[in-house]
Amino acid sequence: MLKYYVFDPAGNVTLLVDTYIRTKDQVRIAAELMKREPLCEQVGFARVCGHNGKPEGHLRMAGGEFCGNASMCTGVLKRVKEKNNGISRLYPDGIDVTVSGTKGRVNVRAAAAGEDLWAASGTMPWPKSMGEITVDGRKLPYVDHGGIVHVIFTERPDRKTAERQIRKACEEYALKALGFMFLSGNELEPLVYVREMGTLYWENACASGTAAVAAWLSENSETKTAEGELKEPGGTVSFFADADNNYVTLGTKIRLVKGPVTVDDL
Repeated sequence: MLKYYVFDPAGNVTLLVDTYIRTKDQVRIAAELMKREPLCEQVGFARVCGHNGKPEGHLRMAGGEFCGNASMCTGVLKRVKEKNNGISRLYPDGIDVTVSGTKGRVNVRAAAAGEDLWAASGTMPWPKSMGEITVDGRKLPYVDHGGIVHVIFTERPDRKTAERQIRKACEEYALKALGFMFLSGNELEPLVYVREMGTLYWENACASGTAAVAAWLSENSETKTAEGELKEPGGTVSFFADADNNYVTLGTKIRLVKGPVTVDDL
């Protein structure tokens, strides 16, 4: 038997499996669940621990990539399960979530903001590196989070060209996952390809991509900080980045769409 929850962080609909599944079976099960939940853009396998002095969550994405939105959803999952069990805790230090694709942790804070709605923020691991990468002969800035690399564009080719370029670049550089972040002023359009899953989405929102843009903006700022909001297709994500102290914090609303859902035929 398998249990899962579906969350919506700014339109980037995320399915979290709340049952232990062997790593070797995760790609198959994730693909089947995405057929059953066609609005979902990604699947993660999450475990949340009981209250033992240091609240924790653990997340492995189906393709082994890093995902900021799924990380924040894992923190919300802990709060949802406690609420369903009649437990109310404040977590003043947040909930630490270990995530595939990075050695760092995401510290998640989540507060109820309405029926099945949570105001969430996540402090993301600082990128492993930043620099330039060549895509179809063009040198473009990249931000490497370890489990996913994001390339930042200030102009967008047509969709078919972008989709061809992202697949080719992901294979060429042997990456687990690659994001193309199309930035125009305070608007961001994310395209994400996960090689092992074979999934390619023009995502409604991308937290790791937002964190990448925020880190890049702060690194190139005179003050070494960057703050603002990015309007993404599914909603708005706020950010604050500090390149001197190496952290990025994101904020968004996360809605519980459904769950727990029980499946016994996988």
